[in-house]
Amino acid sequence: YTVKYGIQTHLLKASTEFDKDAYFLSLRGRGFLKFELNSYLETEIGFAIGELNGKDFNNKNWSTQLFPTDLRLFFSPFKLNASSPYLYSGLGILRWNISKFPTSVSDKKSKEAGWALTIPVGGGIEILVGRKTILDISGGYSFTSSDDLNYFNSPKVKDGYYNLGIGLTFVMGSDKNDDDGDGLSNKF
Repeated sequence: YTVKYGIQTHLLKASTEFDKDAYFLSLRGRGFLKFELNSYLETEIGFAIGELNGKDFNNKNWSTQLFPTDLRLFFSPFKLNASSPYLYSGLGILRWNISKFPTSVSDKKSKEAGWALTIPVGGGIEILVGRKTILDISGGYSFTSSDDLNYFNSPKVKDGYYNLGIGLTFVMGSDKNDDDGDGLSNKF
């Protein structure tokens, strides 16, 4: 293929100092472009918008707007007839902004907005549903360099979030390529 592009939606679960965050799920939308490096590796650039929600130590809601951009490397160890499992890791930058402040106050000063590095890791499976349409199911975790995503600064723990996603990927380019030179066209 020449390029894959698509959209995804993710459920997010915050991973912060607040133990009640586990009961809140948030949403994120993501678009991406993916390029094949060889038959096992792909690279992807993605842009997303979402909100991370949780409850603080006083059982009050907090929320933060997230705007991550990242570059990911995908490894697909094997391909089946109509599916391809994969692992990914990447590096990105995250713009975040507190939209609802928690009532719990940390001893250290917290920021209302900022930038952070992010390292997304995870895995998933692509399932061919049409000649050039793929259903993508994935899960992962995003490490961040910030401890202020929930407006509570604790030097021992950096904030992050889990994600579970589903999306549609569209394939552009010829499926008659023979990248490995075996005389057979690429299927997927």
